[in-house]
Amino acid sequence: MASYPGAVKTFTTRNAGDVIQPSHVNDLQDEVNAIEAGLLQGSAPLNSSNSTVASLSVTGNCTVVGSIIAASQSRCELFQGSTFSLAAGTWGGIPFNTENINVGPIHSTSVNSSRITFASNTGTYLFFGMVTFDAVASTALGGLRIVKNDTTDISGRSFGPLDAAGGAGPTLNVTTMAVITSTADYVSLYAFQGSASTLSILQSRFVAYRLPA
Repeated sequence: MASYPGAVKTFTTRNAGDVIQPSHVNDLQDEVNAIEAGLLQGSAPLNSSNSTVASLSVTGNCTVVGSIIAASQSRCELFQGSTFSLAAGTWGGIPFNTENINVGPIHSTSVNSSRITFASNTGTYLFFGMVTFDAVASTALGGLRIVKNDTTDISGRSFGPLDAAGGAGPTLNVTTMAVITSTADYVSLYAFQGSASTLSILQSRFVAYRLPA
C-alpha cells in the first residue's frame, strides 16, 4: 500500500548482490501510481517552498496561508519640484523633475521629462494627475487632461475657474485607465489656462501604475 500522499515512503537501501523481490518492485509501483493519480486527479496536496513554475492554472478554490509575492509592476510617482510657468491660451505638457517612485523605469527627468514611456512595459495602466494653479483676477478657466502621444485624449477634461473663492487658484484632478499596446507610446499630463498672460502652476503630480495582467 502506498504511503503517498499521507507520508513519505522510506525504502530500504539495496546493495550489490542483493536479490530484488517482487514486493520491492510492487512497493515502488504503488508509490508511482499514487503520485500520478494524486497529481492528475487533484486529490493530493502540493506542499512547496520557493518553487518556480512557468505557469500555474487553478480550476477550483485556492487557500493561501502567508503572502503572495508578485513581480513588480511598472509605476511612477512624479512631481514638479518648483513653480512651473504655463503660457496663456494653449494646452502644454507639464515637465516633472522629481521622482518619488520610478520602477521600470518609465520616466526620465532629463529626457522628455513630461513623458511617461513604456519601452518594455506595455499593458493596462491607471493614471492620476493633479495641478494647483495660481489665482488670477479673471473669469477664465484652468484645465487638465491626460494625453497619449501628444495627440489623443485618454481621459476626460477637468476645468475650474482661475479666480477661485478666497484668492486661491483651483486644484484640478483627473484619473483614467488606459491600455498601452505599443512600446513607442508615451503619456503626458496636459494643463491649460485661459487668462491673458503666463500663469504659474504651483503644484503638479502625475502617477502611473501598471495593473497586474
